[in-house]
Amino acid sequence: MTNALGSQKALQICVKTSEIFSNLNSLNVSYEELGLFLFQQLRSCCEQLRLYVVNNHGEYQEEVVCSDSGVYQGFDIIPKYQLPDQLLEHQEPVYHTRNNLHLTVVPLTLASDSMLVGFIELRSHNPWNKRTVATIQRVGQTIALGISYGKLIRDDQKIRRFISRTALLTEHLHHNQTVDELVNVFLSETVNHLEFDRVTIHIYGDRPGENLISRCAISTGQMFDLHKHPLHAFSESKSVSSEKALFFHLATHSSVIGEVLFDNLYSQFMIPNNYREMLIPLCNSFAATIDNIRLLKNAERSAQIDGLTSLYNRTYFETQLSRVATEGILPFSIIIGDVNGLKITNDVFGHLEGDKILLAISKILRSSCSDSDVVARWGGDEFIILLPGSTCDQAQIICDAIQEKCTQVNLDTVRLSLSLGCATQYEREDDVSATIKRAESLMYHNKMQDREGFRKSFLLSLQRKLHEKCFESMDHIRRMDTLATELGRFLRLSLAQIKDLQLLVMLHDIGKVTISQDILGKPADLCEEEWIEVRKHPEFGYRIAQTSAELAPVANDILCHHEYWNGEGYPFGKKGTEIPLLARIVAIIDAYDAMTNDRPYREAISHEEALLELIRCSGSQFDPNFVNAFCVLFKESPF
Repeated sequence: MTNALGSQKALQICVKTSEIFSNLNSLNVSYEELGLFLFQQLRSCCEQLRLYVVNNHGEYQEEVVCSDSGVYQGFDIIPKYQLPDQLLEHQEPVYHTRNNLHLTVVPLTLASDSMLVGFIELRSHNPWNKRTVATIQRVGQTIALGISYGKLIRDDQKIRRFISRTALLTEHLHHNQTVDELVNVFLSETVNHLEFDRVTIHIYGDRPGENLISRCAISTGQMFDLHKHPLHAFSESKSVSSEKALFFHLATHSSVIGEVLFDNLYSQFMIPNNYREMLIPLCNSFAATIDNIRLLKNAERSAQIDGLTSLYNRTYFETQLSRVATEGILPFSIIIGDVNGLKITNDVFGHLEGDKILLAISKILRSSCSDSDVVARWGGDEFIILLPGSTCDQAQIICDAIQEKCTQVNLDTVRLSLSLGCATQYEREDDVSATIKRAESLMYHNKMQDREGFRKSFLLSLQRKLHEKCFESMDHIRRMDTLATELGRFLRLSLAQIKDLQLLVMLHDIGKVTISQDILGKPADLCEEEWIEVRKHPEFGYRIAQTSAELAPVANDILCHHEYWNGEGYPFGKKGTEIPLLARIVAIIDAYDAMTNDRPYREAISHEEALLELIRCSGSQFDPNFVNAFCVLFKESPF
């Protein structure tokens, strides 16, 4: 388990640390008080804390050691040259392990001149979370600030007042619920209590150059909404000398979310150099609070919203349904919808195409309902709608509108098909779950009726997609269909077998829709890795066929249509009559049509040459009986 420190706790430490040093009345810095406070606040993260502070000789003296056994004066002194460069030069935390203890050294650095005024050594049996260490490091800036000013300018009343007010303002920031409210409080408090002439804030949006909030406040109490790009808004202020203005980026652990400028443009009063160090923790706290508010809002939204469709999720729907039923908002209707063919669409065309269907249907559902209705994703391919105050007739009108809109949407792969069922509850005493059950039963009844029409349209979509991806024309399919039908009759196959043979001719290569088009359309020879991908298409085709009742009868034939009579084919090396009958027939027909028509990688050969090639491969690649039948039937070219 790793050590973790929340941002709110870190901010409390910043506040209390500032208070400890601002309330001191002498040059005797109470490191025991500081060390004990820090240890108490970090007890959940560490088992021992050691505080080192630079002394007048440039050495780092151990001032205090804190653990569960107590607080005592430190005695260790470390010369500067013994400190690692990572800590001394780069002011970065140092991690190491000693006797099963995880030791982390966190620098206490003044941000203005990168001066290392000390460091904290934290010891724990648990490994450290680096984000937590980064948070403690930011706290370390406040500690370093306190140490520096506790030594140097304790008697400066203005600085003390500034520290105190900054700390109070930092604490006050956490009482705001929205970013807009927080910005107003920050502007008002910093202008009025930190005694600047003007404070300007820009909070960035998601797009470059976009400002969600652009606002400034001046010492007279007025506040202005700027609505300008940061460079334009700061053009006047940037001309102010650095002694009379302080600029900060508002940064979180992951990004810069805005900027703030404090200036004395009007009074021209000099801003003490020390102010920058005291404003850094305030600005960090301000940025962290904005980030926390946004995270909370996003979390609240994520708890209610389906990530893909942006509709409400099932949990939120059930909450609203319970509210409507409890408050007795009657009548209310429920519509349940189930997407037809989503699974096979995902298998054949990929999940991105399936997602397009879900998104298109989500858009239709939203557009068909009012703002007071609750539209939610009920499951993987199911949707549900709550219609407060709607009768059964009104719900049916919405169902009809949804179905009509589905017919008007054209996707590249399949047509939208959604089976719907609705039910209405009129009495408060009725069982809500029974109302849902009635809507669900009607939906399944309608789904049985919709299934046949969807499957027919889906087969056409498969055929079209296969032709697009494999560069095979409808002429190729028609030629193969003619050959298969005539040969099937010549072999005295049953009508059912001929029908399956025609289906196999159309979709034997359906597995190729899963292969890269760059490979399928490559005019040159394929490399070994590309051949491995191509040889997978019978297995992909088999899995696709298994998901559809229409294709299942030819699934094994699709799987085996590249097997050889002598057992040297793929994917399993079946041989002879182990290979399904229809697969053996399609192998001959497909080879003949491929040889007698131009392909990207070679020109066509004549009918006679193709027959000779079939005879040559008879008994090795092809069933010799079917080759003989083919040659007898088609002595002359069939086309």
